[in-house]
Amino acid sequence: MAHSDYIIVGGGIMGAMMALELSESGSGSVILLEKSFPGAGSTGKSGAILRQHYSHKVTIGMARESLRWYSEFEQRYGTDIAFHRPGMAFICTAADRANLQRNVELQCSMGVETSILDATQLRDLEPSGQFADDECAAWEPEAGNVHPVRTVHAVIEAASRAGAEIRIGTRVTGFVREGERVLGVTLDDGSTLQSQM
Repeated sequence: MAHSDYIIVGGGIMGAMMALELSESGSGSVILLEKSFPGAGSTGKSGAILRQHYSHKVTIGMARESLRWYSEFEQRYGTDIAFHRPGMAFICTAADRANLQRNVELQCSMGVETSILDATQLRDLEPSGQFADDECAAWEPEAGNVHPVRTVHAVIEAASRAGAEIRIGTRVTGFVREGERVLGVTLDDGSTLQSQM
């Protein structure tokens, strides 16, 4: 039976990021298991939009840190993940403007660069768009995006360089348990992998 301090099941962006953070922090040995290929699930289908337009302080804070981290990825790791910063307009009707205003005020209080645009300003921002007179938007010029598949591959490669063991094409078929506690996983070749934590 093989052992590792951390066993991560799934090679999407969440698993890849956990593998990278744990490996870079020196928290212990890390194995990431992916049954198919990196980004095969929801990550590969994502628009990979990096925005800060949320209505809760914790989420806004996480989004700000995430946006900063992805914007610096190429400089830090030397891999282009196609980061772009086109901005984002979160559009709604006048009936929802009060809620939009509250969100924008909260975001501004946390350092997000954002403002409300009316329909005329939206048309100036995007002349090819068709906006109703009662529409408005929260405009966030800092918002960006990355290429989702390129990014997950880059993060997994960085995790591997940091010491994580990456096993692609390895399917988890069950869990090794001791009562309610999960101790490890069973793999499709019949072997088991147990956590040392």
